[in-house]
Amino acid sequence: MSHTTLISVAALAQHLDNPSFVIFDCRHELTNPEFGAKAYAESHIPGALYAHLDRDLAAPLTGRNGRHPLPDPDVFTEWLARMGVRATSR
Repeated sequence: MSHTTLISVAALAQHLDNPSFVIFDCRHELTNPEFGAKAYAESHIPGALYAHLDRDLAAPLTGRNGRHPLPDPDVFTEWLARMGVRATSR
């Protein structure tokens, strides 16, 4: 089976029980940074993990690096590993 980075809802539905698929819920509102975590707690795709834009998907702010700077690759890789993502994960 061929995969791309983005898949359809139907394709995802076929793989919800597939342990090689790791699904992240990344909902976020710039004016309400805790919206995503609250929405995730209320409902999410079965098995999905939550990734907070500010804490998990961006580097710490320095005042010179923008609103959501890319995280350090090593730090991000370690976070992904703690979340269960492996080299064979989709």
